[in-house]
Amino acid sequence: MKTNLLIATVLLSLVSLSCKKNEGGNKGVISESSSSETTVVDNNGNVDTLTTSTEQTTNGNQTMETSIAYKGLDGTRAKATFSSGKSGKTLVIESANNQKYQLDFKSKTADGEHYERNGVSANTKGDSLIISQGDTEIPLVKVK
Repeated sequence: MKTNLLIATVLLSLVSLSCKKNEGGNKGVISESSSSETTVVDNNGNVDTLTTSTEQTTNGNQTMETSIAYKGLDGTRAKATFSSGKSGKTLVIESANNQKYQLDFKSKTADGEHYERNGVSANTKGDSLIISQGDTEIPLVKVK
C-alpha cells in the first residue's frame, strides 16, 4: 500500500511539474496594438488633470480620444469624449445621472465644431459645450 502511495505521489509531482502554462497566447489572433497617453497642459503651463488623451493603433487604424470634464450652470458634471479615427469623428457625452449621448461630427464652425444625432446636437466653442435638444439648451463649461 505504501509503495502505491509513493508511486502515485511521484507521478502526480512529475505531471504537475511538466505542465507549463503558455503565457504568450496565440499571437495570430491578437492584432498589433499600441497605446500612448498624453499629458495635457493648460494655458498657464500647469498639468490639466481633468483632461486625458489617448492614442491607439489597431490593425493600422489610428484612433485619438480626448476626454474633458465639464460642469453645468447648476453644478452638475459631465464628461465629453472626443474621438477621431478612420471611421470619422464622434462625441460621447456622459452625464452625472448615467445618461449617455453619442453624437456624430457634422461640420466645422467658425468657433468650433457641430455634432448631432437623433435630435440631440452639441456645439463646441472655446471652453464651452452647448447641448441642444428641441427648445432646451444646456450650456457646459470646461472644469479648470
